[in-house]
Amino acid sequence: MKQNPHQTQLLKSIQNLGRTPSIWRVFSDFVEITALAIANTVDKSQFEKREKQYLETINKYNADERPQLADMYEQLAHALNYELTTNNAPADVLGKVFHELELHNHYSGQFFTPQHMCNMMGAMALHDSIGEIEKRGFIGALEPACGSGAMILGFAKAMLDADLNYGS
Repeated sequence: MKQNPHQTQLLKSIQNLGRTPSIWRVFSDFVEITALAIANTVDKSQFEKREKQYLETINKYNADERPQLADMYEQLAHALNYELTTNNAPADVLGKVFHELELHNHYSGQFFTPQHMCNMMGAMALHDSIGEIEKRGFIGALEPACGSGAMILGFAKAMLDADLNYGS
């Protein structure tokens, strides 16, 4: 499997920006502002509250650093697209970056299910759900853990492999 160049660039960008605050802080702030920005584009009900939180977080960075955070969002989008087009599967890009930055900590009880296991469980769950999809035309799925969504990505991959639309 080819190395995702956009994921590599995202990793380098976080490391570069993480020289002033910690790498953990940059990663955490990046994920937070990205989630807030995405949420505010699709759900206006809490827009003001989210926007305030977004500004509080991004204003921790100076005028030269803020554009780097925007570039990191672009790198993430390209990395996700790269996985879909090159490897024909959704992938946990942020989870991979998290691990490559060595931010995980098993001493805190953090254990991550390997993606190949998530893919297997997704395929098993889909197999058990085909009748429901045929009956209703859709299926809902919940993430059974509190991680990066790798289980949902495994289910999405199973749907993709079965030529089912996992995006609607």
